[in-house]
Amino acid sequence: MPIPNPTGGLFLAAVVLLLVAAGCTGGKAKLDQHGGWAGLQGEQTGFFHLEETGGRNWFVTPEGNVFFPVAMSHLLSGESCTAATGLF
Repeated sequence: MPIPNPTGGLFLAAVVLLLVAAGCTGGKAKLDQHGGWAGLQGEQTGFFHLEETGGRNWFVTPEGNVFFPVAMSHLLSGESCTAATGLF
């Protein structure tokens, strides 16, 4: 079941654009040292920051390139009591 997108698909279009750019370059999209994509530029501040570009908020690397942050979450699923032993 598709998730409704009130922005008219702009976010999806941006994601597709990033994926296509990676595919069109043989999987070797031009990335900066932090993994930011050089195909969409923001302000170069020297710090990671959020920036609105084209009506959309983006994570931007210190070099001014957009990126999608990826993080791990929910490492403890609750299926094992021993997994959390000594953590709390």
